[in-house]
Amino acid sequence: MGGLDVTAEVTPERTKRNTAMSHPFMLLLSRERTFLFWISLSITAIGIVVLGFADPGRVNGKGPRVVGFELAGTAAKAGQIMESWGDLGRTVAGFNLGFDYLFILGYSTAMTLACVWASQRYSRSMLIELGAVLAWLQGVAGALDCTEDASLLVMLFHGASNRAAAIARFSACGKFGLLVLGLVYILVAVI
Repeated sequence: MGGLDVTAEVTPERTKRNTAMSHPFMLLLSRERTFLFWISLSITAIGIVVLGFADPGRVNGKGPRVVGFELAGTAAKAGQIMESWGDLGRTVAGFNLGFDYLFILGYSTAMTLACVWASQRYSRSMLIELGAVLAWLQGVAGALDCTEDASLLVMLFHGASNRAAAIARFSACGKFGLLVLGLVYILVAVI
């Protein structure tokens, strides 16, 4: 009685912790977030395995992997990559980019939930709010990845273009940057 109840359910009032910024996942019960995290982490793990095997540079042993295609940046480089892959590689790239949409759902949700979890390990309101901002930005990273994939699919099916290559590169760099920021925030919370 009257003490701190560590078994109490998480409520929106307890989760916000007097911060101005929040994320909808912060309103979920702890067990709900945990369940969703493990599901999304499982999707992420499956995606890593499938995308690792279904990579055009690996399948035919020619040309760079998909990340090289993402970062090509110009029609000339993207065209060279697609040409080096050959028909089999381009078919595998199409599967890879399509399957990536499921992977995006998994990793962006897992990273968002991890940022929410990490925010609860901090005591300073500024760091808690940073966690909420980074949680939102993991969704932005996923949206950038979707934009990148769409640009790569356009090139794959309609030929390389400077516009699509530039959009893919910009989106990939933004995605990687936001994911690294989230990962650093999570790792600092663990330490």
